[in-house]
Amino acid sequence: MEIKVMTFNIHHGKGMDHKADLYRIAEVIEKSDADMIGLNEVDQVIKAEVIAKTANASDHLPLKATLFY
Repeated sequence: MEIKVMTFNIHHGKGMDHKADLYRIAEVIEKSDADMIGLNEVDQVIKAEVIAKTANASDHLPLKATLFY
């Protein structure tokens, strides 16, 4: 059994162009086809929920946000 793991530092939702775009982040995650994703620099639980729903992650696993500092 193979599991594809992805870590992604989303830099507080801002891209290289310094524009905040959570849907663009979600698109990158969805295209990765990862089975497990770890996000860094997520400011709020709502951002994690938006990203997960946009990337259809919530269709595969229930969203259980765990944010550790």
